[in-house]
Amino acid sequence: MNFQNQGNFTMGSQLFAHKLRMFGQGSTNVFTIGLGLLILWIICGLYQKVFLSSLYYFAIERYVQLKLAIGEHFYDIDQIGIKFYSLRFKKWIHLNAQDFLHEFYTGKHGFKIQ
Repeated sequence: MNFQNQGNFTMGSQLFAHKLRMFGQGSTNVFTIGLGLLILWIICGLYQKVFLSSLYYFAIERYVQLKLAIGEHFYDIDQIGIKFYSLRFKKWIHLNAQDFLHEFYTGKHGFKIQ
């Protein structure tokens, strides 16, 4: 095969290349659909045991833990606060970070997460 006819493939090689492309595209589709179904299954499994409000407070609790871990090097622990939207009172609340942790672990949301 010389330089002028490098683009000319035989019919068998074209079919083989097409099968490889279709296999790659099919594998990508199976992976994408499988990943989507897995995420949906995890969300449904969590939702049966844990309500979204508990996940909301759990995310805030993780933020408070991070804020306390970093902030204790710069401030007194009693000065570290957090402002969040309370689902119980339906308004924004400012609490001491340690008070929030105590309320989280003694309240109903912390019990469901653990």
